[in-house]
Amino acid sequence: MYMKHSLNIVIDANNFYQRTMHSANFTSKKTKFFEEEDAGIYMRKLATDLTSFLRRFKGVYASVVLCVDSKSWRKTETALVAADYKGTRKIREEINYPVYNQVNAEFEAMLAESGVTISKQKGCEADDLIRAWVEYFKANGSNSIVWSADNDLFQLIYKNDESFNVQYYQPPMQRNSIAANQEFFDWLDDKDSASNDMSAEDILFNMTEVTKDSFNGTFKGIMNKTGLKDKLVDPDYVVFGKIIRGDKGDNIATIKRGIGKVALESLWESKYSNFKQNDSLNEINRLALIDNLVEMGKIKNDEAELCAAKLEQNVTMVLLHSDVTPDWVEANMQNHINETVFTKVDSHTLTNMKTMLDGTEWFDSSKVNAATPKHLDPFANVDVEVKDPIKKTNKLF
Repeated sequence: MYMKHSLNIVIDANNFYQRTMHSANFTSKKTKFFEEEDAGIYMRKLATDLTSFLRRFKGVYASVVLCVDSKSWRKTETALVAADYKGTRKIREEINYPVYNQVNAEFEAMLAESGVTISKQKGCEADDLIRAWVEYFKANGSNSIVWSADNDLFQLIYKNDESFNVQYYQPPMQRNSIAANQEFFDWLDDKDSASNDMSAEDILFNMTEVTKDSFNGTFKGIMNKTGLKDKLVDPDYVVFGKIIRGDKGDNIATIKRGIGKVALESLWESKYSNFKQNDSLNEINRLALIDNLVEMGKIKNDEAELCAAKLEQNVTMVLLHSDVTPDWVEANMQNHINETVFTKVDSHTLTNMKTMLDGTEWFDSSKVNAATPKHLDPFANVDVEVKDPIKKTNKLF
């Protein structure tokens, strides 16, 4: 169940799975992923990483939602880019995907038994579901935090008088941080609490307001205790940059090569400092943006029409918004969320890897590591020819 003024954790599942797979110690040592006991190592790493993250917010979070990718509507509903969207992401031959996917499915089943909401819908990427969940919590005056290394989700960051959404940002080879806007960090550092001016009787009859107001101290304490740094983000500027310059990670092209970060910042500071994400949905605003780029000399007059079409296309691909999501996808997501029955999260089971996996075939408390369960061991029923060891010689080849 979720509660106002507590924290609801929303996890980008596929981003989490990929980070875990690449950080496990077998990826750099073997040419074939999921040889013999690799599935067991991967499962234990998933449990270790997730429980480590959740412990940071123990006693604070009320619900956990794991958002899982399905084949995106962007590949089927946007014909112009269907073949190219995320086209740079290739299937890696060294990964045994059937086993990888089955381990993830079993992990999700265990989480569901512990009260974690598993969110997956036809046509939806995790990003779409995360957007829908953040909006749901926001509408109910409840806080949320997104766990992902994907900066596409920065656009969902907000802070208002009732609630906030921030991102636990965990990029490769960098220190973990809380990505948030200026309003959030101002609130976080605000030492003045409304409860300071209340009498004991006022506090008793205004507990909701006190809880909302004093949560900043709790969150600040978590950040200090766990060494999380501040990462200041302007979500509107994130969208502004991506609709113009594209997104290399998702293979979304710039509207015109040669528009660099300096030109983007200059345009932002001179004319678009008040830009809001929703402005990009308006065709008049998009055409005005193209005109400004023509004036800057970044687009030629005879290129304007094509660039305008690309800009509209990029808005569709980049912006996480109900107005660009197909009606059938949006309806499926909203029905899914409204029909979700929250159950209490078993925070004890999710305390660490051992408590999460103990009693399963993935973990044997009497051993350091358990073998990969036979139903997931790709070599379980294969006879392997045992050869005599090669004798060492002093001969150089």
